[in-house]
Amino acid sequence: MGLTLDQLLPDYKASLLDAASVFKGTPEDPDADFKRHLGAAARVMARDKRPRTLLLSVTLQAGVTDYDVLPDDFLLPKISDWGVFQGPIWHRPRDPLPIPHVWESGGARILVLSPAPTSAQINAFGATYRLTYLAAQQLTNDAATSTVQEADRDVLLLRALIEAVTEMVNRNLHKPVQLSPGSGSTAGNSTPAAWRNALLQQYREAA
Repeated sequence: MGLTLDQLLPDYKASLLDAASVFKGTPEDPDADFKRHLGAAARVMARDKRPRTLLLSVTLQAGVTDYDVLPDDFLLPKISDWGVFQGPIWHRPRDPLPIPHVWESGGARILVLSPAPTSAQINAFGATYRLTYLAAQQLTNDAATSTVQEADRDVLLLRALIEAVTEMVNRNLHKPVQLSPGSGSTAGNSTPAAWRNALLQQYREAA
């Protein structure tokens, strides 16, 4: 069972302190910004801190390259064991094995196996193509489908805070910069950009 979005929202908003007032959400959902930060944090965390490897099975067709089979949590293809042949080497098909790619077609992502599998390969290796893939962390309001664990709560909240500070930095990009010291000037190490860099360093060092 994983942590739910509703369980994480109060802690995340509390960690923002006064900065929480910067994020207004939408009329329909005042917490929309906070949910976006947490969702983005979960996706990043799956790539560098808490990777998930899952298995995808595809039924092959000879000469077909495109397969509309990608689940929502699919991030990147990893490896496939398809093509392992136990018989005599002279019976092994000589066609090159397909390499998995992810392309976008008509606004949807598809799995592309190029070159297309041949009839000889399917006869030798089977019609089931097994592919491991890097999967996104799931963060929902259903503990049965959420994959973020209690042990990862602090890492996720830290990454979400980085998302928030990044947005705050971007909001100020159009504002003029005060180059000379004077009243109301902000110390360089207190700016949102500097704080973001400090948070990133904490995140990199987190276990």
